[in-house]
Amino acid sequence: MYDIVLISPHYHYDKDGRPLPRPEDARYQDLSMVIPLGLIHLAQALHDKGLTVQVVHLPHEFHNLRRFGIDPNGLAHPVEAILKRYPARVCGIQAHFYLYCGGALHVSGIYKTLFPDSTLVVGGFMATACWKQFLEAAPGIDGVVLGEGEKTLQTIMEKTREQGPRALYTIAGVAGRDPRGALVCNPTRPDGLLKLDDMPVIRPDAKPFRNLFWPRRSFLNISRGLCPEQCAYCVANNRGINPRGFRTMQIDHIINQLHVYQASGVESVFLGENHFLDIAFMTELIDRIIREDLSMTFELETHPAFFADSGLLGKMIDAGFHRYTMGCESGSDALLKRMGRRSNRRQMMDSVKKIAKAGGLVVSSWICNLPGETETDFRATHDMLQHVVEAGGFNYWIENLHVLPGSQLHLKPQQWKIEILLKSLYDWTRWSLVSKTYVDPEVAARRPHDYLTHVNHDTTPGEMIRRLYTQRQLARDLVPAMKANLADRSAHLPTALVRTERQKLDWYEEKGWKLLLF
Repeated sequence: MYDIVLISPHYHYDKDGRPLPRPEDARYQDLSMVIPLGLIHLAQALHDKGLTVQVVHLPHEFHNLRRFGIDPNGLAHPVEAILKRYPARVCGIQAHFYLYCGGALHVSGIYKTLFPDSTLVVGGFMATACWKQFLEAAPGIDGVVLGEGEKTLQTIMEKTREQGPRALYTIAGVAGRDPRGALVCNPTRPDGLLKLDDMPVIRPDAKPFRNLFWPRRSFLNISRGLCPEQCAYCVANNRGINPRGFRTMQIDHIINQLHVYQASGVESVFLGENHFLDIAFMTELIDRIIREDLSMTFELETHPAFFADSGLLGKMIDAGFHRYTMGCESGSDALLKRMGRRSNRRQMMDSVKKIAKAGGLVVSSWICNLPGETETDFRATHDMLQHVVEAGGFNYWIENLHVLPGSQLHLKPQQWKIEILLKSLYDWTRWSLVSKTYVDPEVAARRPHDYLTHVNHDTTPGEMIRRLYTQRQLARDLVPAMKANLADRSAHLPTALVRTERQKLDWYEEKGWKLLLF
């Protein structure tokens, strides 16, 4: 028996326990093979404490069966057959993003039936934001780990050793049931968070990961904590979900992690989270990466205000930072200001031009139908999509706003003059598959409520759908120009990156522009 197993489910399952969407169903995009970074951190931290830990990534487990000539869908109860091999004192199931809510609920019921004496918890952003609904929906779930879980799970392992699941309601950072069955939520305390200096180095060859297919492109968060930005549509600035103050990781730790990844065969690393707000930190990090002479390439989640210093950008290109994802969100300065976004059109265009001139790729992202968006705001964004490509950039990541639990928009819909359409955990479970569907604009126009998470008071559902697909169709029409931008820089970019970007553009032009949410 393991001390703890950590499970990543499929998006959802049908009544016979088979994964949804089906692998062969071309109507959907299925990214469930992605390894959740939070789950990896938890497993490594617990493994480093001497516990026997196993990550059970169910999509990877299904893939393993197929490699050996076994069709998992030919089994009567494929998920149950897999989980039988992983008994543990404690079971944790990730429900970080809404995509996995239905899968987490389904798997929790199977695991608790197989191992009724195990303590079963769920965790992740959606589990934290909707802790009460998870506990009400699934009696087999003993508790919800709120927010960061490295230290909380260590406490759970210690306190449940003698008392079992009934100890959960006494633990800070856990929501559970008291002896009378009443739901109890104990907020995370500062001393319940693992110090950044104690964060584990992820080692892909460690025992908890032996059944995983580690990709050549990996992810690394180089900061943690409450985002200082106040974007109304985001949950990273909700102190109840993200109680840690914003801090960057130690640079020595980051460099050590990069060396371990490189030795494990990782060739490209995406650096995520809010580090783009700390210019001094990024400058020091880039200098260290250059000195280390790593044979890796990097992608960066960035911000339009980041590239005021052209000298820093030049260093980043030299260090292997070739691709930049930049959240522009809207081409209307007035709308950005209302949303709490500290950027503007001038900064966006300056950044795109600088990155393109330096030889990098900048992929801009946009949000349609923000609260209060007027026709003038919409047109300003429409124009910016064209200007970005004309300046050498790329923009196929265009989302319709989805109002997430825990965001300011979700907490105060009347203040923002919106009607929330997804009001329950069941609604989000249904939405998980809808959101990854390729939807023709004519279909969405006939039943607009089915493809929205909210409605703005000052517009109609039909108009919101029209705006989304108008922006998407423009981006599709700009694909030839984006391919030309890519070709202009391809001689100075890694071959694998050029190939991947061209494949993305081909996919977007063919059908990606119809995908409801990326």
